[in-house]
Amino acid sequence: MSEASQPALQDRILQYLDAEATDGRLFVKSRHIATALDASVKRVGVAMTDLEARTTEFEFERWGGSSDGVTWAITRPPREK
Repeated sequence: MSEASQPALQDRILQYLDAEATDGRLFVKSRHIATALDASVKRVGVAMTDLEARTTEFEFERWGGSSDGVTWAITRPPREK
């Protein structure tokens, strides 16, 4: 299966985060997102960095890194009413 374009992957990541960050905060490794979306870890890491710079729907923080990848702290800012 060929991988989708980077913007399409970013959209899929946002959908994943929307579903998973149900309490407003999520800690997740890029490799777990890659597995869930059937994408490469490298492409997910690049997409996460791009999303960190361009989206206001979530706040991204590189919370930790180790030999098995980066852990992201994802926070959904309170929505305006």
